[in-house]
Amino acid sequence: MTRETILYVSELATCSDPLSVALKAAGYEVVSTKSTMQAIALLFILHPVAGVVLYSHEGEQSSCNVAQRLRRIRPDVPIVLLSDGQIDRLPSCVDACLSSRQPLEKLITVVRRLVKPECVSAQSAQL
Repeated sequence: MTRETILYVSELATCSDPLSVALKAAGYEVVSTKSTMQAIALLFILHPVAGVVLYSHEGEQSSCNVAQRLRRIRPDVPIVLLSDGQIDRLPSCVDACLSSRQPLEKLITVVRRLVKPECVSAQSAQL
């Protein structure tokens, strides 16, 4: 069985990042990058990306700019935004928004809800 791929974009993204480790433990393949430009390139290359987790420490506006750019490339891929601050309403450029202070289990639950295996199979079949 093929594991779904999550693109994790964060200034702090590493293989040992607690979020990467939690996503891997939940059964996802994780591709991490610190670069917005590399994330855009990866969305072109990794067609079966099942979802994006975007964690920007620079604030909501910066995160939304990145999310909008990613959304233009792959509007079918769900984007989860992690924020250090409080966001009062869900920005239209993302599918879910969580506080970085939430337990990692909450993030995994949200990712599972948004990333369904049948969606990935349908995406792969269309390519």
